[in-house]
Parts: sequence; C-alpha cells; structure tokens
Amino acid sequence: MSAKTASRNVDIPFDTYLQLQYDFSLDAIQRAVSPAGAAKGAMQASPSRVHPDYFYHWVRDAGLTMSLVNQLYADATDQTQRDSWGTILADHADFSRRLQETDNPSHGLGEPKFNMNGSAFWENWGRPQNDGPAIRAYAIIEYGHLWAKQGGDWSRLYTSEWPATSVIKRDLEYTAHHWEEPSFDVWEEVSGQHFFNFMVSRRAMREGASLARQFDDTGASDYYAQQEDRIASRLDEFWDATKGYVTTTRNYHRGLGDKVSNLDTQVLLASLHASYDDGVYTPESERILATTEALIEKFSRLYAINTMNSNPSIGVAIGRYVEDVYDGYGYGEGNPWILATACVAEIHYRAVNKWLSSGQFEITSVNLPFLRRASQTLVNSLPLTMTADSDLRFRQIMKELKETGDTYMRRIHKMGRMDLNLYEQWGRESGQSRGAPHLTWSYAAFITAIRAREQLNL
Repeated sequence: MSAKTASRNVDIPFDTYLQLQYDFSLDAIQRAVSPAGAAKGAMQASPSRVHPDYFYHWVRDAGLTMSLVNQLYADATDQTQRDSWGTILADHADFSRRLQETDNPSHGLGEPKFNMNGSAFWENWGRPQNDGPAIRAYAIIEYGHLWAKQGGDWSRLYTSEWPATSVIKRDLEYTAHHWEEPSFDVWEEVSGQHFFNFMVSRRAMREGASLARQFDDTGASDYYAQQEDRIASRLDEFWDATKGYVTTTRNYHRGLGDKVSNLDTQVLLASLHASYDDGVYTPESERILATTEALIEKFSRLYAINTMNSNPSIGVAIGRYVEDVYDGYGYGEGNPWILATACVAEIHYRAVNKWLSSGQFEITSVNLPFLRRASQTLVNSLPLTMTADSDLRFRQIMKELKETGDTYMRRIHKMGRMDLNLYEQWGRESGQSRGAPHLTWSYAAFITAIRAREQLNL
C-alpha cells in the first residue's frame, strides 16, 4: 500500500494499537540492523533508497537506538530475544570501530553518516556533527557494563592505551577535545553550539570519567570530569528568560539562518536522551516543561491537522521547529514528525514518573502554563509545592498529566496506518504519511514513549 492509500487504524482500540505498534516497532529495529546488502552492525535510518534516500548509517541515529537496545537487552527474559539484542549491540560496537578507522570528508570522528557497506559518504553534507561520537560513546559504555556482567572482556571496548585505539576511548577523546567547537545540529542544517550537543557531550564525559576511573586511567578520568563540569556550566546560556524557553543554538556559525525563534524539539530530545536524575534539564524540570509548552502552543496553530481538530483526546501533532521547510522529499513546507510527537508524550510520562516517585512537585511561574494545559485541576492554581501526603489532588493531577501524554500517543494512533509502518512525517494538511518509510528513529521514539508510560503506577 502507498502512503496515500493505506487505511488508517483508528478502528483498533487504543490500548490494542499501542501493543501492536510496540511489537511491530521492536521487530522493525531488529530488521534495521545488518539488513541485506549491508555490513554487519550497520543500521539503516530507513530502507528507502529513493525519494528520499535514507539507506545510510547515521552515527547519531544508531547510537540513540543502541542506547534503547541496551535497555531491551537488559530487560529481556527470553534467552533467544536476549541473544538477538546482544548480537546487535556487539555488531554495532565492532562496526563503529571500523568506521572510526575509515577515512572520510571530515577526516575525523565527526563524520555524521556512512554508506551501509561501511564506506565513506563523500558527497556534500552538513559536517562535522560532534554529537555522534558522544552518543556512540555512552551507548557502548552502557553495553560494556551489561556485557561485562555476562563475563565479557572490556578490552574489546575500552583500554587506557594512548594514543587511543579502543572504540570507546577514541570517541571520548574526540568529544573531550571538540565539544565546544561549532558543529551541525541534530537536523544537519545549522552549525553552531547546540543545547543537544552539549547535553549528550556532558553525559559522555560523565560516564567516560567513571569508566576511566574503573580502569585506573586517572589522567583521562580527571580530564573527562573537568570537561563535564565545563559543559554543565554552559547549559544555562541556552535559557532565554524573555522568551520563556530553552533555545537550541548559540553562536551561529553557518547553515540555515532563518530559525529566528530558536525554538526546537531537539531540546526535548536532549532532555530525554542525556539528562540525569539531578534536576539539570530533566524532563520534569521547569525549563524543559516551559519549552514543551512553547512548542505545543506554536504547533497547535501552525498545522491544519491541528487547527481542524476538535477532539480534546487527540493531541497536537508536533514538528521539529516552526520555521521548518523540509517536507520529507524536498523543500516546501515543514510537517509534523512522528518522533517529535512521541517525544512530547514521553516528556509528560517521565515528568509524572519522577513526581510520583518523589511524592511531590513544585508549581512555579515557569512551568505553570504547561501544567495548566495538562491538568484541569490546576487551571486556577498559583505557584506552590504540592505533596502526595498533604494534598488529595496530587494523584488526580498525576492522572490528568498522564492522560495528556496519552493524547499525543492517540494522535499517532489516529494518523497511523494499518500496516503499522511509521514514516518520518505526516502531511500538515492531509495527515498522510510522508518522507522516509520505516524510519528507525520513529520506531525507537515510539518504544521509549511506551516504556515510560508503562512505568507509571496510576
């Protein structure tokens, strides 16, 4: 079936759809790694080779997906399934080391994508992209800890040898020495300093410092820790108190120059993928919630499929950023993205999970607009601290926030296809699937949102 003729699945009950799409998405990720005609360990962004051609291995996309696969590997109770995820992780690590040794136009580890056979992609592109090595580093570190529990040998992944020869240390060294330099962003369109890049670099440095200490690589550990502190000290530069949200880019260098709002979903992606349980730009933090609210407000008025929606149980379809002109095939008008919509759902779920576990949350002037949109109970609220023990409304508010997160998953359900194929985008007016089919990142974003939802004890 084509994207234009495929039947919608709205007649399938919501919870049934979520399970069907979740299972299909797990299978899709397994199919995306080492497909026919590709090197072992290569992960396709999409099987589409024309209009658009996404049959490439993106370092970022693969790293983010492998971070999810680490969780699936750790949680697997079926040995066959566990072995399958373990093979994917091992093959990705081996393939990553091969890519590190492949000459490319960036002449370094900041090269963003490679052909699926492992050869370099030599055409013009937005390069370097310095988030890729950072994400790959912490994803393989996660895998290393899991593998070591099964008796695996760390020397295959990390050694203190200098110059660096191991796959993890190469990426850590690159990140430690290049995080501050201008590079292209998640969408490969703007070069500068980006909140997303800083966040993933901070995570890589923190986990790298811990790993280096484990192996008495003291000089490296100290240096990585210093870089983590330096990055952390820079994060607040992205907060714009006047605009009321976390901006995405500072110190513009080159590339698209018309993102005047500097408001972008990649800020939320950074929080989901790279924050710690320390309140620093975590999903429940007031500045991330304020940024989420700003994005929802903008996109609610931008796309026809949102303005024509009168069903409050169907959430806003979310795009990348309001000035977007990439339509999935070329340049015209930007559209909502599945991964961005799932991202907003996950922000809600993760915030609720944190507040449920801590038994309290703080309503501030910064996060109040987000909370008022999500909870009817809080429409007339003023800033205050609410606890589960002292306020009977606490659990009701948590349910309302969870249900608001569900509205974004209901949007995916409403726009979904009977064949469960998650594309990159939906048409802003037609709602039809657009862009790359079977986008691996769309499947991964759906899975992480569902996993966050399943953790809620409501």
